[in-house]
Amino acid sequence: MTRLLLPAMALVTLSAIAAPALADQRAPTATPIAFARDGVAYVGTLRMRGETQLISGHEVDSGRPFELIVRRGRVSGTYDATPVSYTLAQK
Repeated sequence: MTRLLLPAMALVTLSAIAAPALADQRAPTATPIAFARDGVAYVGTLRMRGETQLISGHEVDSGRPFELIVRRGRVSGTYDATPVSYTLAQK
């Protein structure tokens, strides 16, 4: 269960980092992201669709993919083909 939450646990950090770039109308439609959590490195892209964040990527070493949708304080999507859904407050 812990590994399923790892990509989204970094969302709070990613949101704070990416928000200034995403606020600029001239920012690219897909912002590259890279982060590490508990020694595991992840890469991917962050896209905005209105108020919704679309985050997709994979673990660098294993290649396990994730696709997450963040909206209204809630995260849903898949991590390594396993459905995930929780609030951002769940860390």
